[in-house]
Amino acid sequence: MISSGKRPKRESSKARPKAKTKRTPAKPNTMSDGSKDFLIELGSFFSRNRMTISAIAIVLLVFAVASIVKNMNDSEKLVYSGPQEEVEESSYPLSELHYSYYYQDEYNFRSYDDGTITSRRGIDVSEHQGEIDWSLVKESGVEFAFIRAGYRTYDQGNLKEDAYFRYNIENAIANGIDVGVYFFSQAITVDESIEEAKYVTELVEGYDLTLPIAHDMEEVTGSEDRIYNLTTDERTEIADAFCEVVENYGYDSIIYANPSWILSHLNIFKLSNRKIWLAHYAESTPYPFRYEFWQYSDSGIVDGINEPVDLNIMYIRP
Repeated sequence: MISSGKRPKRESSKARPKAKTKRTPAKPNTMSDGSKDFLIELGSFFSRNRMTISAIAIVLLVFAVASIVKNMNDSEKLVYSGPQEEVEESSYPLSELHYSYYYQDEYNFRSYDDGTITSRRGIDVSEHQGEIDWSLVKESGVEFAFIRAGYRTYDQGNLKEDAYFRYNIENAIANGIDVGVYFFSQAITVDESIEEAKYVTELVEGYDLTLPIAHDMEEVTGSEDRIYNLTTDERTEIADAFCEVVENYGYDSIIYANPSWILSHLNIFKLSNRKIWLAHYAESTPYPFRYEFWQYSDSGIVDGINEPVDLNIMYIRP
């Protein structure tokens, strides 16, 4: 996703979707740099939480990491299989998705079908995609879209409406595309997060949202960002407060983040009642916990959109 003019740092394998025949499984790949970084973050994450993990669980973590590496190379189930004490304590569900059930569909989107869990095709857009022909987007196979409603500037902290928000949401809905929205946050206090959530609910009033309102906090420039000096607990409280306010207004909420952000900048165990929209640009992701959406590419080509666009998959669970 894009903030107020600059691209944030994001994990990517820089893999552009390639055309494949219908239901052709993606080929197993060796571990990407992004996956290696993720494993480092995973180890660091449990190290930071060592006070709540027994010594024997830490030993088991070594085997868990080895298991994840094997899974990535052998196309096995990409889920965390290590220490369960921390997971049980948090009650956060593990991912049940299996690599072998992904395929490139007839519209050249990544899809999923394991006989129980299926998927839908989607994108997310902002003013950076310019004017979009939503009728062509619909014809290209897109079934849902997350549209940026607005953002807080990373320097001055001003609230701004996305220049194309109303055009995008009105035309997406008019063409039968399910919509949700996201807000790019640079809140540094819970009060500012509440302000952002209320601002978004005002922007979407009167529109038929069928997908959640997403909280998106990312670094833009590093040390120049307002959020640079926030602690893990502060970022966690800010995200949670945003979601709580959104839900109090009657909307579904979700947190958008990449695996490293979740494990090193948030405390996922304090967000066990929150849904995740995962951002990881790769052929596969070893992220161990459940997620509802996966933003798997930032370089999609979709009819009706003149700029590269983020591609997403939504999981439909019974």
